[in-house]
Amino acid sequence: MTDLQIGKYQELEVIGKGSFGIVKKIKRISDSKIFVWKEIYFGRMCEKELELIVREVNILRELEHPYIVGYLERVLDTKHKRLFIVMEYCEGGDLHKMIQKHKKKNTFIKESKIWKIFTQIILALFECHRKRILHRDIKPDNIFLDNQKNIKLGDFGLARALNSDSQFAHTHVGTPFYMSPEQFAGNIHDDKTDIWSLGCLIYELACLSPPFEAFSLTELGKKISLGKFQNLPSFYSSELFDLISEMLQVDKNKRPSASEILAKITQINLQRNSFIFNTQIQTNQNPNNQLIQKENQLIQKENQLIQKENQLIQKENQLNQKEIELNQKEIYLKHLEVSLKKKEIEPEKKDLIPNQRIIRPILKKNSRFKKFPKLNQNNQNYPKNQIYQKNPIRIRKTIKENQTNQVINSRKVNLSRIQKIINQIKYEKNQKDLENL
Repeated sequence: MTDLQIGKYQELEVIGKGSFGIVKKIKRISDSKIFVWKEIYFGRMCEKELELIVREVNILRELEHPYIVGYLERVLDTKHKRLFIVMEYCEGGDLHKMIQKHKKKNTFIKESKIWKIFTQIILALFECHRKRILHRDIKPDNIFLDNQKNIKLGDFGLARALNSDSQFAHTHVGTPFYMSPEQFAGNIHDDKTDIWSLGCLIYELACLSPPFEAFSLTELGKKISLGKFQNLPSFYSSELFDLISEMLQVDKNKRPSASEILAKITQINLQRNSFIFNTQIQTNQNPNNQLIQKENQLIQKENQLIQKENQLIQKENQLNQKEIELNQKEIYLKHLEVSLKKKEIEPEKKDLIPNQRIIRPILKKNSRFKKFPKLNQNNQNYPKNQIYQKNPIRIRKTIKENQTNQVINSRKVNLSRIQKIINQIKYEKNQKDLENL
């Protein structure tokens, strides 16, 4: 971009310093709207520093949220090797100034105000983590306030996007007082590192001082690794202290995620029926407040959806358990079917073996039957002048065959019943699978 685009804005005053640049208040000449830009000189920067700048611009472009500082555009001055990042102006200052103001007056911040700030920050952080972005430098100086005293999460200079190639950030960054145990230990850290920093921030809003303080980094690291801090003043609720304690767990796996904190805040609000989400903002002056109003309306819906999601997860687990039980029953019935088929074959063999033992010796003994006997007058293959009598062995064999057939038929009936049960179970299982799609 050229000097023509730089000329669209008029610099008014320096209002602070951010990561890698000076922050100035500016006015857009075309409509006199107030913005800020971060002026960055990149002429003497190394590759890593340039990479951080490009990352900050890309992250600001990607994040659009009522509680995140809005990005407008970037202006590049190649001649003088300067980059200007134009952003939303937050005229209410930042949380650091608010804390200092209460310190001077020796007054504490109201709990209702802390809950409001807490809720808005966690909503902004939830959006970052949803898009796989770590802030990595949450502190009072980076939480800004607009003219309606709503927060704006800003200064993403140390932020890092998590992608499939590098899932975790390894670099040693952040404000020392707000650094997590895993950062001090030099271990990998993730979104739970931001949760630790947020816990430190909410604690400082209540006590007007960080939970861990020391005169050296070594001593500070020891205190943070122990994770011990003083209680909040007695006039703050136990719910607030408990939630801060959960966020300041030394073991990061025990810290709640942004979505879990949102759900807990909703539950506390429903139990106390109080002030956390009842922060309706008057919106007649600033058109941007319409977005904030809509966001406040969506907060409750979002948390209701979280509760519904948890209920659906429970139902899904129950269905999975039932599916396992059905599979076990199906396996059992298959085994039963196989065993019945085996038993069906065994009696036939048992009946045949004894019959063979009886018939063979009789055939040998009856030498009266010749190999090729002549037929008598009655065309019967029996000796002459001898009355034919029915063979008792054959009668017994016929009776046994009839009994065996009855057993086989009864077992076939049982098998058909079992098959019907199996088909019914399979049908019910398929119906449940269709419901879960």
